[in-house]
Amino acid sequence: MKLADFRILGRQTTVAVATADRATIEAAALYCLQRAALDGAPVRLLGVRVASITEEPVRQTSLF
Repeated sequence: MKLADFRILGRQTTVAVATADRATIEAAALYCLQRAALDGAPVRLLGVRVASITEEPVRQTSLF
């Protein structure tokens, strides 16, 4: 997040399981925005980054 006075704030979170679901990514982004404690400060720029993307399907491996 870049604020109107050009200060830069960053927040990150990790979801419990791999996802391609837009609603899950949006919820994670909103969670980070809430944690930023902007106190009404105007935001100039807001970005969301998604990392560790893979084309492989999610698999649960057996422990035994």
